[in-house]
Amino acid sequence: MSFMDAINQAIVNAARQQGAIPAAPAAAPVEAAAASGAAAGGAGGFWGAVVTFGRVPLFFYVLQWCTAHLSGIVVTAVQGKSIDGYFKHLLDYFQHPPDFGGPLWTVYVCWIVSLLLIYPLCRWFAGVKARHREWWLSYL
Repeated sequence: MSFMDAINQAIVNAARQQGAIPAAPAAAPVEAAAASGAAAGGAGGFWGAVVTFGRVPLFFYVLQWCTAHLSGIVVTAVQGKSIDGYFKHLLDYFQHPPDFGGPLWTVYVCWIVSLLLIYPLCRWFAGVKARHREWWLSYL
């Protein structure tokens, strides 16, 4: 068992002792938590969303990058600042004017809105992957 596996196991055990997650097979604690949430009358809740995002990791990764940059452009434009920094050459990308960016709460708002926007797309794509068993879909 690696060091990270031991830490992950310790976190899961501590959460189980506090009742945060139900006892489940060690192979799939998140899947079991999502199933228990769905069985309790909910649609899986938080754990259901986590499982949905986990079923389409590369698709989620690409979408979150696109929405992060798009939301950054929108917030910068709404603040009345120049959006030229988003379209710079990679070598010049880290040279920003002193007033570049905004308050931290805007990052959190954009992150939550982005997650809410891409969740239906990830859920749809998870359904596509479940219905179609082509080998290349497993990489997305």
